[in-house]
Amino acid sequence: MQETPMKEYDKKALKRSAIISFLKTLILDVVFLAFCAFCAFYEFPYYIYSTGGSINLNDRITSSDSYNYTGSYSMNYVTVMKGKLPMLLISLFRSDWDIVKEDKIVVPNTSYEETLNIEKLELKNSLNLAKEVAFTNAGIEYEIDNKKCSIYYIDEKANTTLEVLDEIISYDDIEFTELDELQAYINSFATGHKFIFKVKDKDGNIKSRTATSMMLDDKKVIGVSLLTSFDIKSDVDVNIETKDSEAGPSGGLMLTLAIYDSITKGDLAKGRTIMGTGTIESDGTVGEIGGVKYKMLGAAKDDADIFFVPEGNYEEAKEVYKKYELSFDLVKVNTFADAVKYLES
Repeated sequence: MQETPMKEYDKKALKRSAIISFLKTLILDVVFLAFCAFCAFYEFPYYIYSTGGSINLNDRITSSDSYNYTGSYSMNYVTVMKGKLPMLLISLFRSDWDIVKEDKIVVPNTSYEETLNIEKLELKNSLNLAKEVAFTNAGIEYEIDNKKCSIYYIDEKANTTLEVLDEIISYDDIEFTELDELQAYINSFATGHKFIFKVKDKDGNIKSRTATSMMLDDKKVIGVSLLTSFDIKSDVDVNIETKDSEAGPSGGLMLTLAIYDSITKGDLAKGRTIMGTGTIESDGTVGEIGGVKYKMLGAAKDDADIFFVPEGNYEEAKEVYKKYELSFDLVKVNTFADAVKYLES
């Protein structure tokens, strides 16, 4: 039987159909790959908190006048992941992973990157507060030097050109020395007075800024929150190594304990694996922190014997301790002295 020859227009139709089919497949593949890329790389306005870990301070602290002790001190941290779709989906099936809205962990009116820089400034301040408290309790003489005051929060009602991370050099041509003196100066003028500030911005440039006073919560303010940082000068030289990825003030208590045990005779740690969290103030007060659940789980993972927790976090910590059946000693502290007393006993 003789085959019927295909007409020219049929050949063109088949060719056109094949091209259209190929293009459809290609478009679907491109759309699929674009969707996969979106899922993998797009960052939603959420973050994921998960089980953290511990930083052994024995490896981070060196001193010119040091004493040996057995055991270890560690500060604990939270593992934070950006809210990409795969991680968000996984978090739905992990009891130790929690989704947190961005505005819950970012300082208002700042970006995540600016918040991280603020927390790095808080870490630096925490290191010097830890030295101050440790030296005071060890009876070591020291001087406070190179005080600086930087802006870490601006109220949405503030009438100011000041920016987050500006370091105040002077106000109305008066050199900045103490935060209390600045507040007294603001109080000496009527509400609505415009002050002129000379600052060093986050890039190190000298700038002129303004701020107008207002009443907020029955107090005369310029609508910004300030963080004072300083250096400690002493014959005893204590160096603390930190990494660029580390930030925040929550390791203050543990830093203080590690420094104190390294510059005093005796052995406070007594062979124990001591971990914990909490900020430290000049008077030795231990302040509450965020993310206690993830820090406790990290401490359990790294076999802590003792975990210190601020009083403000204690009720939450007890619930976590019971829920996850943890076995270390959970110890509530209000002050640095409380922690020392517990370790001595």
